[in-house]
Amino acid sequence: MKQLFGLSLVMSLVGCGSVAPDEQMEGLETQESELLQCGIGCSAGNHPASYSCGFSCGSCSSLNNQTDCQPNSGSSFNTCVIGCPSGYHEAAYSFNSSCRVDPFSGSSLNNQTTCSINSGSSFNTCVIGCPSGYHVTAYSFNSSCRVDPFSGSSLNNQSTCGSNSGSSFNTCGFGCPSGYRAVATSFNPSCRIDPFGGSSNNQTTCSL
Repeated sequence: MKQLFGLSLVMSLVGCGSVAPDEQMEGLETQESELLQCGIGCSAGNHPASYSCGFSCGSCSSLNNQTDCQPNSGSSFNTCVIGCPSGYHEAAYSFNSSCRVDPFSGSSLNNQTTCSINSGSSFNTCVIGCPSGYHVTAYSFNSSCRVDPFSGSSLNNQSTCGSNSGSSFNTCGFGCPSGYRAVATSFNPSCRIDPFGGSSNNQTTCSL
């Protein structure tokens, strides 16, 4: 009898700490519904990972009416817009059929951005310029930085960004970030947006 009593007591204690399967399913459904939002777009702090047709969001007609919203977190993520939220930079553009609001659109333009977090001593970004805390050290061409993958443009479309640190550094363009002063200007072929441009000074040496 003592053994049976002890066994039933242990089973009751284990049962108190468990979650019923129905409650687990309800929790998962709540999480999914929070990620899927009616309409095209996401609230602040989130990005659209894909678009789809949600019958609970009304008639889809010929356009998607639901967005899968994911949090802006981690070292990198893909978003269904051209551009990245604050704290991240554009690492590449690509095409994703799930990022089309019109699923029957024949557009061949890239519609997805790979966003990488702004960190480290340097990184490349698919814009001309760098985010706060970094300066441009060079421009270059990257086929993955074209919104139109069939564009014949030969202009540089990628910036190499270096952190604003150390006693001095060179930056493409004129002027220095806060805390530094310009001490010299010079010419750097890697600082030309047009690789076939002129040879005028286009780089500034910044010093503390």
